[in-house]
Amino acid sequence: MKLRNMTGIYLSCNGQMLLLYRQGGRVVSNQWIASAGGHFEKEELNDPKTCVLRELQEELHLCEEDLTDLKMRYIGLRNVNGEIRQNYYFFANLKPEHYELFTSNEGKCKWVDYTDIMDYDMPLTARFVMNHYLQTGQYTDCLYSAIADGQGFQFVPLAESGSVTMKKEIIVRKAEKEDVRQIAEILVEDWQKAYRGIIDSDFLDSMNVDQRYEIEIKRYQKYAVATDGDEILGYAWLETAEDGEADCEIIALYVRYSNRNNGIGKLLFQYAMRHFRESGKKRMIIWCLKENDEARRFYEKVGGQEFRTGSHYWGGKEYDMISYLYDLAHILGGDD
Repeated sequence: MKLRNMTGIYLSCNGQMLLLYRQGGRVVSNQWIASAGGHFEKEELNDPKTCVLRELQEELHLCEEDLTDLKMRYIGLRNVNGEIRQNYYFFANLKPEHYELFTSNEGKCKWVDYTDIMDYDMPLTARFVMNHYLQTGQYTDCLYSAIADGQGFQFVPLAESGSVTMKKEIIVRKAEKEDVRQIAEILVEDWQKAYRGIIDSDFLDSMNVDQRYEIEIKRYQKYAVATDGDEILGYAWLETAEDGEADCEIIALYVRYSNRNNGIGKLLFQYAMRHFRESGKKRMIIWCLKENDEARRFYEKVGGQEFRTGSHYWGGKEYDMISYLYDLAHILGGDD
């Protein structure tokens, strides 16, 4: 049994990803692969980042300072004719000032729109990894194992010992009627726990799932849900907006309380931004309670700029609100 260690890096910029049409490679030839990558040198066997940065410099003449958000996101494992192939996949954003049509001594480089990436012929492991990244990985910060099982690949988030991570597979999709009961449960629990001490307790205690179900059943078609199998882990309410500066809005975003801090909120948020961007929207707004420090930190962390203040009434009492504005073209790339 032999062991082969390889690494690759996918670069993104302006809503596109740089792919390489590899020609004359030892393992892969005449297929589209990562922007740069290759085999480990002996002194790099315990340091995949050093390996991928060396390959990036040799092939594209780029260094770590030219990138942002460089992270190892996938470790692929596959048995090929008695040889264990272990692939380390990195993803990063290329700083816009370095965006150009690169030349590589390994083949032909091409910037490809995210929506077209899966139309390109790729090696088996890279294709499964890329499909997972486009559907799930780009919306999370998880490091995934990708293990070939003879029928495909199993993707499992890798957590440090003792830490809490997301469940096995999170899918974001449009809400269906069968989801509404769980949506109502999430909303009531989230309000009663997260808003305790901010919103009047009598109002919070008066909330119940049956009541919320009758409300949510009338508008669930506007929701996106994060799911793990049949379980709804969170949801977002997406709307067009007429706010002057904004043309789209996340009205609400809630995560099942037991699944907080697992990346699900970010996954839903990223899904909403891409949904709006692909619909031709330019600027997104979201409102939250001014005293909700946890929500405000989250909205700032994902790129929001404080915009306007206002107020809202619940249970006959007035509460201060604050909004955050998102320039989708700036955050996601592409023309404004």
